[in-house]
Amino acid sequence: MSRARPLSGFTLIELLVVLTVLGILMGVLGISYLRSIRTGEVREGAALMAADLRAARASAQRQSQNASLTWEGGTKALNTYNLLLSSASQARSLPRNVTFRCVTNGGCPVSSGGVRTLTYQAPYGEMTSAINGMRLLVESTTPGIPALEVRVVGVTGRVMVTAATP
Repeated sequence: MSRARPLSGFTLIELLVVLTVLGILMGVLGISYLRSIRTGEVREGAALMAADLRAARASAQRQSQNASLTWEGGTKALNTYNLLLSSASQARSLPRNVTFRCVTNGGCPVSSGGVRTLTYQAPYGEMTSAINGMRLLVESTTPGIPALEVRVVGVTGRVMVTAATP
């Protein structure tokens, strides 16, 4: 006489349900992870621009030579600019998938031959009198990622990073 042994294990339906739930969780977590990476890239780009603007201001104060930040294209989205400190020019790039642009009605310097220049004048590191503050919008090329503003405040040229205002 043979005895039937009870079957142990999982049925195919149970395995498919578990795999479906895991797939949904991985999808949600993956999207959240990518969003946090893109947000970090925007934060890094804004910090890089702010640090370069602060370095230009400090260089004008310490070296007693004008220092400036230049970029081409005006208000269109860019990811490169030039930093001129004490007669040395450095080409700078923002992180991948991050761009910046001068905000319309945000005090953008007047374009000269397609190049915009923000200059800190020696010896006090003040901006030219034609510019009374400026707003640069740093944003991701990925939609839905919050942008940040790098603000150059007043004639003194102090730099601050803040959430973008509409």
